[in-house]
Amino acid sequence: MCSILVYRASSFLSYVADDLGLSPHPTTKSDLLVGLSRHLIERHRRGAMSLLVVEEAQHLTPVVLEEIRLLTNLETARGKLLQILLVGQTGARDNA
Repeated sequence: MCSILVYRASSFLSYVADDLGLSPHPTTKSDLLVGLSRHLIERHRRGAMSLLVVEEAQHLTPVVLEEIRLLTNLETARGKLLQILLVGQTGARDNA
């Protein structure tokens, strides 16, 4: 499980990679997503569940929300590789 509090899209995926233990992680966005996918597939093979908790979700920009949406695409034929939990104040609905 990792818990993230970040608002900038440029660093969001890097924080996720660091917190999930992907090291060293690639620098380009596409390579970072491929690296995360491979890392999560390996964790899945070992029977580990991966959970990403994003705090202060009411402050996320649409660009960061899109980065989170990209992470929801990481899956196998049997299911999702990453569970994502957004935690925020009740005003979060007003920013969507």
